[in-house]
Amino acid sequence: MVSALLRNLTGKVCTVSMSVSLSVYTGRITAVEEDWLELRQKNGTLHYLNIRRIQEIQLMPEKVQEQWREKQ
Repeated sequence: MVSALLRNLTGKVCTVSMSVSLSVYTGRITAVEEDWLELRQKNGTLHYLNIRRIQEIQLMPEKVQEQWREKQ
């Protein structure tokens, strides 16, 4: 079951670090369903990340949120 905390990040620009690799993804969280988080990067690349493999999610500052809104 996905926590409400993760669902509250839908629509926000975040940096997501994965525990199984050194991969760090920055993008807008577009959906959170069951064990998966959907993240769209600025270039349009769509990633489906397993929530159980996420080490850290960092919410980007409001200035970054506004810049992403302007680009859309």
